[in-house]
Amino acid sequence: MLWTTIPAIIIAALIFTVIGFTQIPDNQLELVSTNQLLSDIENYYHISIINLIPLIVLIALTLMRVPVLIVIFISTVIGALIALFYQDATIATTFVHDNTITQNLVSIWTACYDGITVHTNNENLNELLSGGGMNGMLNTVYLFIAALSFGSAMEATGSIKYLIEFFLKFTSTVGRLISTTILSSVFFNVVTGDQYMAIIMPGRMYQSHFKKLNLNGLALSRSIEDGGTITSVLVPWNTCAVFVSGVIGVSTLEYLPYCFFNIVGPIIGILFGIFNIKVVKNTNEATAITKMS
Repeated sequence: MLWTTIPAIIIAALIFTVIGFTQIPDNQLELVSTNQLLSDIENYYHISIINLIPLIVLIALTLMRVPVLIVIFISTVIGALIALFYQDATIATTFVHDNTITQNLVSIWTACYDGITVHTNNENLNELLSGGGMNGMLNTVYLFIAALSFGSAMEATGSIKYLIEFFLKFTSTVGRLISTTILSSVFFNVVTGDQYMAIIMPGRMYQSHFKKLNLNGLALSRSIEDGGTITSVLVPWNTCAVFVSGVIGVSTLEYLPYCFFNIVGPIIGILFGIFNIKVVKNTNEATAITKMS
C-alpha cells in the first residue's frame, strides 16, 4: 500500500508547503497567543504524565489482546478517577457545588454521557475543550445504522447484483480491473454513505476476478484502500465525514478543498494500475508477505 500512499503524501505535503509560503490572507487574522493558551490550560488543569495513564493502560491492554469492551471500560474508569482526584476542577466545578461521593458519581456519569462545558476567561480554550460524551456520537451512530440498513436493502432488492454486473464489464485487463475497483469503492462511499460498505462490497465483487488475472489479494486490498478508505471523509453524508466534521467543527465541504492526499491517492492508484506499477502478482506472494513482515 505504501507504493501509492507515500507518493500521495509527498504531493500533498508539497502543495501544503507551497500554500504556506505563498498564500496571503485577505484580512488580518486574530491569532491566539500560544503562550497565553498554554498558561490558561495550566491554570485550569494539572499537567503531568499522570494524564497519560488511561492511554498507556489502553495501549498495554490492547497489546495483551484483552477484549475491546473490557479495555474501554477499564480505561474509562481510570480516566474518571483521575478526573475526580487529580483534575478536581474539571468535573466537580462543572456539574456540582459540593464534593459528596454521590454527586461525584453523578458528575462522572454526566460527563461520560453528555460531555463537559469548560468555563475559563479564554473563549478559544472553552471551545477547544468543551464537548465529548456519548451523546455527541449518537448522530454518527444513527447514520451508521441507516447506512447499513440501506446497504442491506440494496442487496435484498437485487440492486447490488445489477451494479456488480455493470462494473464487471470493465475488468478485462489489469489496469481496467484496478481502476474499476477504485472507482466503484468511491461510488459505494457516495451511495451507501458508509466506509465499511465501500470496503466490503468491492472486496466481495472483485476477489475472483483478481484471481483470474493472477493478481494477489494485496493488489485488491491496495485498490480498495486507495478508493474506499481515504475518500470516505470527502462525502458529507458518509459516517466518516460526519465524525470528522463533528470533531474538528468544520463542515465537510469547507475542508474538502484541502484534502489533497485524499484526492490524489485514488488518481495515483489508478495510474499505477494502468501502467502496471508494483502490482503484486500471485507468483510474488511469498516475496510480498516477506516484505510486509
